[in-house]
Amino acid sequence: MKARRICISERRNASGTISYKVEGRDEKNRRRRRFFSSKEDALAYRRSLLKALKTNGRLTLALSSKEILDAQAALQLLKGSGATLVAAVEYYCKHAKPVGGVKSLQEVCDECLAKKERAGKKPKYLKELRSKFRQFCRRFAERPINSLSVAEVDEWLHSNNFSRLTIGNYIRELGVLFSFA
Repeated sequence: MKARRICISERRNASGTISYKVEGRDEKNRRRRRFFSSKEDALAYRRSLLKALKTNGRLTLALSSKEILDAQAALQLLKGSGATLVAAVEYYCKHAKPVGGVKSLQEVCDECLAKKERAGKKPKYLKELRSKFRQFCRRFAERPINSLSVAEVDEWLHSNNFSRLTIGNYIRELGVLFSFA
């Protein structure tokens, strides 16, 4: 955005006081404006906008002050995790508000088995899936599947005194389920 497109104008308010409006357009050509009680504050804001525009482009005007503060707070929470803000939002959207809505473990198990049957999977494989899903559902059937944590599944696997081979089989079959979900 060119400097001349961020304008400061003086205006007289209904109360008789004077305020200063800083106005520009964002990357979608929407008007963005802020009002200040002093010309110095308006000039300082315009200078900060111009500096940000030089660094970040028109996107600077697309975010409100609250959105900028939210993004900064979110980035602070993610600091040291190695995750990006986009990755965190994608994770949230997938787990907090799944595309297909919130479903219980039992519903997802039934849907997964039905899909495998329609795909013509072998009866022995379907029997194995049913067996593992049934055992797993005894503990978590009514829980929303997106609320189950790795720690809970791990604790369940090890609390049943399964052999290492059986635990490996459960991990494989439950992997099929969670990939489907």
